[in-house]
Amino acid sequence: MQLKGLLLAVALVAAGTAQASSTGCNLRLKPETSGFFLNPMLDKVTVVESEPSSPDKPCPFRAGDELLRINDQHVPGHRARAVMKYWESLPMGTALEFSIRRDDAVIPLVID
Repeated sequence: MQLKGLLLAVALVAAGTAQASSTGCNLRLKPETSGFFLNPMLDKVTVVESEPSSPDKPCPFRAGDELLRINDQHVPGHRARAVMKYWESLPMGTALEFSIRRDDAVIPLVID
């Protein structure tokens, strides 16, 4: 991935981490991208590491989970900027409904 594509991927991860952190999780994400380097296509976004942001609220994500959907926004197959813009448009404290792939099964996760 070229430098500008890498910077955009880092911005996407930062935006997603900030939003997820506000709902009880600290996530480290790994995006895999292809296509135009200024606005790459997200092929896959995987959770590399997750931990609760507070001891009294567990984080349901596990390392290896693949993000498929965040509320109404699909992740794979969409441009990084569109997903990043969606993340940034969500008010802090918004309930988030994720669809993730874990161990070959697609499961829903709701964080409120």
